[in-house]
Amino acid sequence: MTAPISTADLRAAAARAAELVEQAGAIAMEVYATDFSSRAKADDSPVTEADRRVNAFLVDALRAAFPGDLVVGEESGFTGEVPTHGRS
Repeated sequence: MTAPISTADLRAAAARAAELVEQAGAIAMEVYATDFSSRAKADDSPVTEADRRVNAFLVDALRAAFPGDLVVGEESGFTGEVPTHGRS
């Protein structure tokens, strides 16, 4: 079992995550400023280019920012192995 995350580390992680969310929002707005379309996923729910681009960005950025943590994306699902270490 890992040690609990410190308050300082938690604040730093939250600040980094907030930065990534802002960047993801900018990516989505770039797509939404165009004449975009959506497609149906296997479950018949819609997915847009913005969904795919934001998902790819966030999964990559979160893995880089928090390498010991598990990252699951709505559009990409889970790939890789469940970490045996990381935050608790």
